[in-house]
Amino acid sequence: MSQLDWQTEDEDGWDTPPEPQTQTRQLPKWAITIAVLLAVLAVGGWLFTRQLQQRVDAGIERVEAEITRSFTLLYDASAARDRELFNTVLSGRDTAWARPLQAQVETVGLLDRALFGLAIQADTLEIEKITLSPNLTAAEVWSTAVYTWTDNDGAAYSATLSQPHLMRKGVGRWVYSPPTTNYWGELVTHEAHPLSIENVRERDAELALRLLTDLNQAIYALCAADARLNCVDYAQSINFSTRPSTRVWVQAADNPKRITSHILLPTPSLVGIPIDDAGYQALLHAYAEIVLPIVMLDLSNVIGSAAPNQSVLRECRDANRN
Repeated sequence: MSQLDWQTEDEDGWDTPPEPQTQTRQLPKWAITIAVLLAVLAVGGWLFTRQLQQRVDAGIERVEAEITRSFTLLYDASAARDRELFNTVLSGRDTAWARPLQAQVETVGLLDRALFGLAIQADTLEIEKITLSPNLTAAEVWSTAVYTWTDNDGAAYSATLSQPHLMRKGVGRWVYSPPTTNYWGELVTHEAHPLSIENVRERDAELALRLLTDLNQAIYALCAADARLNCVDYAQSINFSTRPSTRVWVQAADNPKRITSHILLPTPSLVGIPIDDAGYQALLHAYAEIVLPIVMLDLSNVIGSAAPNQSVLRECRDANRN
């Protein structure tokens, strides 16, 4: 049986239309030329920007190396008690600011905090970071150093404190320079009891307020330890100075012989800024070493008796650690 080739009526008589031809449209030569030029410019611009950034980075590294050399020389001179060498990297812009630093270098060195009950650990000074000004003529250098202290039980502690330094480009080298008023910010006051803050600059205000709270708690602990002391009627204020003058440090070392209008102390940035809780405890211990004996002497003068012995003071200094 043969197979029939069926063809429907719809298929009969229909021609298959030709497939449309795709026409390729070529860009004009001028458009191709512009595209090539744009690509060349883009690559060239990227290479130029990269080379420029590399030169900027190299320039910044060179400046930071110069600052590091001056900073290292600054503290080498301090460690050697060499005033003449120290002067080579010290700005002479503000003699009232420079003289106390020169005296400190000749006597105890810039890192010494013995008056605050903190012992500097040898060879622990390091540069933490360098922040350059946009015109590369000034820089803020943050350094860290490790200090140790002991509490009333004889337990030893160590902590790292950070300190800012302002360096400016001088003739031939970078020099340690005094900060401007704007650097410290506005004056801040804070009322509290028994201690208040008469003056502290905005830059250190938050840290100073935290210290104030803990110092007041320690004073109340002092009064609780001696029923003769009346903290309720006692009021004193602290003036945190931004100038590292010898008068500030000497007054910190020598307890006043009478009740003064305020307690004059260096601002925390001049003592050390904590980078963690251990550092804060070290700083609190440092200020308590100065403030509590002054307060106790004030209170003892009021009641006409001798100040409590040092063991009582140490117990109250350490009260906030428990």
